[in-house]
Amino acid sequence: MRDSFARISHRLRLNPDFTKLWVSDTISVFGSQITLLALPLTAALLLHASPPQMGLLVAMGTLPFGLFSLHAGAIIDRRRKLPLIKLVTWSRGGLLLVVPLAAYVDLLRMEILYAVAFLLASHAVFADVGYQTLIARLVAREELVEANSRFGLSESSATIAGPSLAGLLVQWLTAPFAIVLDALLFLVSGCVLGSMKLREPPPGERPAGITLWHEIREGLRAVRAHPVLRWTGTLLAAWQFLYHMLVAVFVLFAVREVGLSAGTVGLIFSTAGLGFFAGSLYVKQVSRRIGLGPTMLSGMYATALGWGIISLAGGGTQAAAALVLALLCQGFGAGLFFLTHISLRQGVTPERLLARVISTMRFIAVAATPLGALLGGALGEAIGLRATVALVAVGGIALATVAMLYSPLKPLKEMPEPGMPLQQER
Repeated sequence: MRDSFARISHRLRLNPDFTKLWVSDTISVFGSQITLLALPLTAALLLHASPPQMGLLVAMGTLPFGLFSLHAGAIIDRRRKLPLIKLVTWSRGGLLLVVPLAAYVDLLRMEILYAVAFLLASHAVFADVGYQTLIARLVAREELVEANSRFGLSESSATIAGPSLAGLLVQWLTAPFAIVLDALLFLVSGCVLGSMKLREPPPGERPAGITLWHEIREGLRAVRAHPVLRWTGTLLAAWQFLYHMLVAVFVLFAVREVGLSAGTVGLIFSTAGLGFFAGSLYVKQVSRRIGLGPTMLSGMYATALGWGIISLAGGGTQAAAALVLALLCQGFGAGLFFLTHISLRQGVTPERLLARVISTMRFIAVAATPLGALLGGALGEAIGLRATVALVAVGGIALATVAMLYSPLKPLKEMPEPGMPLQQER
């Protein structure tokens, strides 16, 4: 078994286009982590946003996934993926420059942050589906867990360094101008994509009368028909709803309730990346030992534990230590949960449907997240920031318990064949 995984790792190292795709994604997610923190800090520190305004900002950053995900999958299945990803990457770099330019001429308003968050997420809808589709094209099925764990390691490394750097840049340059670095990184990422030698075959001809909506419905039917996809999509939707309730209030909680500086918030944010990094490192070993489904369930419980610890954080040094531990738990659980889910999704889906299934699952997972963010902001105003975080933690524990008792994930040990129904162990 160990020799088999060594051979897979060796084949991936010898795959230059996979390596370039990996490098490009690493650069992009590193920059995105800067904006992920700098944008809400701009709202909280420079524009003095209220909890409902912060909730709306988070909601605008998730709304495009519900609006465009289904269309993105069908559109990407009809086109070559690499040129589209390059275009989107360069466009995101240009869009990010709007925030520092508006701040420079003293025109920055919450409405501009809402628009930028919405447009960035709209670009991400297409970029994320394109990346995942290309991974499945560039590697074999038996290489998927290893390939996705490498992308997970890149993301976790970015979440370790990105927020820390963002916090320091915010204190040094102020929040809007820290975003300039993210814009430059996206431009570099686009150049790396441009160096790939992949020659994609043209998409197959569509039969007469087959419209975009026909193809969208085919993706929806594929998810509904497969127990693994159906259940994981439902669990992801509920998890994302809770997570975005937390995101809507976390920065305000850390700054106003706990009393942390922007630099400290950035350092604490980076510990989630350390946790995700550990999850990325161990997801292969954990899934081999206990199976794919139990690995996902373990990740759900770990994230819920992290949310509970956040709600208990008091003030001062002890609070900072509690938040570090909390985000380590959340990050580790997210690494186990999401990397296993992504590999399952790619492994059970026929290639011709892959982009549509990915986009359908993303739609299911995030369609309600704007409501989660708005609810988090509203509850933060109505019952307080700490009580809102505690409510999220209780919801996370309940969700993991329902998944363990009723979903088909607990008996799922190995990767099902593409398009095949789940074979449960008795």
